[in-house]
Amino acid sequence: MPTLPIARRTLLAAALAAWTLPMHAQTQTNNADQALISAAARGDLPEVQRLLAAGAGVGARDGRRRTALLAATQGNHVAVAAALIAKGADVNAQDDIQDSPFLLAGASGYLEIVRLCLKAGADLKSRNRYGGTALIPACHHGHLETVRVCCSKPRSTSTTSTTSAGPLCWRR
Repeated sequence: MPTLPIARRTLLAAALAAWTLPMHAQTQTNNADQALISAAARGDLPEVQRLLAAGAGVGARDGRRRTALLAATQGNHVAVAAALIAKGADVNAQDDIQDSPFLLAGASGYLEIVRLCLKAGADLKSRNRYGGTALIPACHHGHLETVRVCCSKPRSTSTTSTTSAGPLCWRR
């Protein structure tokens, strides 16, 4: 087997080292990011705050493409959700099944998180995997206050499903 000249071997070794160093740093960052998502899912506000202060990414995603905010929303951890939103978490970021913090909070009737998301710029026209907005499952599940909050937004927002014929409510 032919050997490479020393200069080429040195260059190849340097390139390989330069390529693996960012991967090692990324692994450390990903560990902190994954720890943030786990802490958010548990509702562990002190740990979430510690990880954010240490540089964990508020927009990081896990294997299901969930953000820490979506993980917090799944558990209705309002204080954690508020802390993440204050740090710039995206209330419209969808996971691999098209849930977002806003859509999930609306469907689940998590009124405080719905309000936080709306204040942070939730897209009322965003659609879930069934083609509906947050309002549709809120109505279906009888989350009256969530419906009222969503219907209090301007009429220009979509309150229809891609599978239904008309609006569920109009602003008066």
